[in-house]
Amino acid sequence: MKILYFDDYKLGVLKGEPGDITLDIRTMRKDVMSAIATGARNGVAMPATSGTLASLSAAVAGGWGERDLAEVPCYFREFMLQVYE
Repeated sequence: MKILYFDDYKLGVLKGEPGDITLDIRTMRKDVMSAIATGARNGVAMPATSGTLASLSAAVAGGWGERDLAEVPCYFREFMLQVYE
């Protein structure tokens, strides 16, 4: 049995090529929000997870919610990089 690694089937998506959607950004955002709420309810701070939520929320607000989670780096490159001239 061959073990499939993430880059075996998502490398093209990371490079900006179209691919199948296995988990959309909006759904992952919902799951991350649930994790943060669970942590908060139990007195556990989750700063790294909160940063992830901010990034996913930006992608959803930018109209990328229906895209595959592997496309988040493409969103960062296209819309969140600070360019110095």
